[in-house]
Amino acid sequence: MKASDFKILSGSAIKVLAIICMTVDHVGFILLEGSQWALEPLFMLGNTGISWLFLMRAVVGRMAFPLFAFLAVEGYIHTRSFPRYATTLFLFAVLSIIPFNMVHGGAFSFSRSNILFTLLLGIVAVRSMDKLRGMPSVLCVGATLALAWMLRVDYGMVGVALIALLYLLRERVLYQGLSLVAVFFGKKFTMAAPLAIIPIAMYNGKRGFIRGPWAKFVFYAYYPLHLLVLCLLRPLVQ
Repeated sequence: MKASDFKILSGSAIKVLAIICMTVDHVGFILLEGSQWALEPLFMLGNTGISWLFLMRAVVGRMAFPLFAFLAVEGYIHTRSFPRYATTLFLFAVLSIIPFNMVHGGAFSFSRSNILFTLLLGIVAVRSMDKLRGMPSVLCVGATLALAWMLRVDYGMVGVALIALLYLLRERVLYQGLSLVAVFFGKKFTMAAPLAIIPIAMYNGKRGFIRGPWAKFVFYAYYPLHLLVLCLLRPLVQ
């Protein structure tokens, strides 16, 4: 069989997979964190008990961010208007602030920033590498990393750097996979994140079935909406 025979996933399919992984992670974190059955070990791996919650969050859930990072890079490569792409990310990042805060301590806690800000800073870093050269590019990338640190975005400076790496290593799947291993090496809770390279390697370069502005808006809107729904359900299950 040829390598091309395995490239069966469109961008839309990877988007759906990323959403599923993210949802599984958030169901575990928001709804099941205190559930005894979810914490009971299913089996032992060395000295570590592997529970449903561990599988949901540390295995399935950890693949979500690398997939979204990859999709952000693909979105940048194929966008017809970078300002419009960045503005869309910014608007939905702002709309997600309150639902995200509700998950992390209260609607008006503002202690952290959601993943859409990470993706936004990542594509700004990519834009600066693409359009600038030398010291101006270095300064712009440095500024995005500094903002990631100050805003305390999800995955922090590492998240922004990963997006930049995936862009620099585009069309070099092996090196993208190695970069995922390097970024997440030694981190127990994110050890399964490099598994995201499997669907990335199966990407066929096609857009797929998610087309048109409304479909894209639904994709972005899912993030704040699912957080809000899960937060409203939390008192009912805990």
